[in-house]
Amino acid sequence: MRQSFGTIAALLASPSLASSLSELCTLSNLKAALPSNGTLLGIDMIPSTVTVSTAVYNASAGMGGGPMRRDSDTYAYCNVTVAYTHGTEGDTVNLKYAFPDPENFKNRFYVAGGGGYSLNTDTTGGLKYGAAAGATDGGYDAFNYSLDEKFLLGNGSINWDATYMFSYQALGEMTQIGK
Repeated sequence: MRQSFGTIAALLASPSLASSLSELCTLSNLKAALPSNGTLLGIDMIPSTVTVSTAVYNASAGMGGGPMRRDSDTYAYCNVTVAYTHGTEGDTVNLKYAFPDPENFKNRFYVAGGGGYSLNTDTTGGLKYGAAAGATDGGYDAFNYSLDEKFLLGNGSINWDATYMFSYQALGEMTQIGK
């Protein structure tokens, strides 16, 4: 039986299980924590896409409120990326997560929605609150483009997949996987 990211949250919350960030943030721990395909309806994880930047120390964090707003505090955290697909749709959705040091984790998950036609791309907003946090590209490369740049397909019709992912689906799926 595979672990879930909830298991990673348990590791974060229990100093006896994961006493340090470098102990928690290993590729094998995070791959084992991915939800098994079929666990989340319509979501198939791609384990080969998991990357881990172990222990980012003394990094400042974005706190939302636009690109110019930064938190002046520094944090130790683990950067994780992973991708999933919706099975037969042939899409790939990329996710980024930031897991705080187990010593600072408060058993919370933080989601920042974004603004205008752009999804949030920063995963560090929850660190101030002791929360793990995530960001999604919505399957239409929202890390580099806003929805208005991807709204129309080449033939002039509406890109409904991107529209649904932007409006509610991407943040919901990112949260399900992250929790």
